[in-house]
Amino acid sequence: MKTVNVGNMTIGGGKGLFVLAGPCVIEDYDRTLAIGKELSPKFLKLSKHRVPTLPVLAISGGILLGIILNAVLPLFWHGSSSIFVLVYSASTLPGMVPWFVILWSQIKFRKENASQMVNHPFKMPFAPYTNYFAILMLLVTLVFMVFNPDTRVPLFIGLGFLVIMSIVFFATRKSHRRNSEVSSSKTL
Repeated sequence: MKTVNVGNMTIGGGKGLFVLAGPCVIEDYDRTLAIGKELSPKFLKLSKHRVPTLPVLAISGGILLGIILNAVLPLFWHGSSSIFVLVYSASTLPGMVPWFVILWSQIKFRKENASQMVNHPFKMPFAPYTNYFAILMLLVTLVFMVFNPDTRVPLFIGLGFLVIMSIVFFATRKSHRRNSEVSSSKTL
């Protein structure tokens, strides 16, 4: 098995599992910084323990809201006993989008860099077929959600959420790009 030296560490060669995660895995340094500028600086601020406090609080608040709704709504609305299924189903499609993007990006990257992939030390077994299989399984899940009466409506709610978030993203991106062009021209 091949090994790769990173600083004073040796990866591979039966040395154990090595996990590298984060945007830097799929992006270069400049792109990662650009993505960071798309977020409000409030979301990038770390606590003294180096934890992104606001995103953790936002996610925790969403989970707490789900727990409260799951407990309280059945008292007032008879059909809400399956609120967990409704919320989970509505979030399935938006949650799948990043996986579609990652899988498709890997396929495209391997095609565009085929010559570099030949001697690459870290090969994904059966690539790109595993990517195509994963995409197929995601699509099969969506098809079954359309046929299941308990998940059909929430799936379309998730689709609506994606459409609204896409509109917001592109609308704010234009103004964000305009503002960054103005601020960069001032620094020149």
